[in-house]
Amino acid sequence: AKVVARAAVVARHLVDRGSEAFVTCNLSPASLARPGFLRALGRVVEGYPDVAGRLVFEISQRCWRTLDAETAGGLAALRAKGVGFALDRPADLRLDPLALADRGVSFVKIPADLLVDPRRHQGSDIAVADLPAILARAGIRLVAERVEREEIVPDLIDLDVPLAQGFVFSGP
Repeated sequence: AKVVARAAVVARHLVDRGSEAFVTCNLSPASLARPGFLRALGRVVEGYPDVAGRLVFEISQRCWRTLDAETAGGLAALRAKGVGFALDRPADLRLDPLALADRGVSFVKIPADLLVDPRRHQGSDIAVADLPAILARAGIRLVAERVEREEIVPDLIDLDVPLAQGFVFSGP
């Protein structure tokens, strides 16, 4: 919860400067499973009501797929307070955009190499060329992450990937 409190302070600073930026925080499976963790996050969010809409919690695809009812309820309570979510660290491209949107997911972060390598699309329900548009129709923005080679950027542009991050754009 300390990291989220620090993220909220950063978000408040950005809002005060007129920025439209989001501040993301990765939530680990161990943290999500810890009793009282999500309630503690809720108290932090309540302490910063002016920036709740600027906080996005990243949760792995595996966690989204294995949520129990109690954790899903805790995440829904955070969503009701204005927090956004991102699907992170996908193992595959088998996505259900409408189900993700129903859970409050507003971003899907996919490694750039996974997006542009056709061999890695086996078993996907959605053609990768259609993925940005299908996610957008559900209100989800696709983010290509780990863009580390310049030669991959034209491929991402051809796929109409709206957002990207990585060393090609800026160092850490």
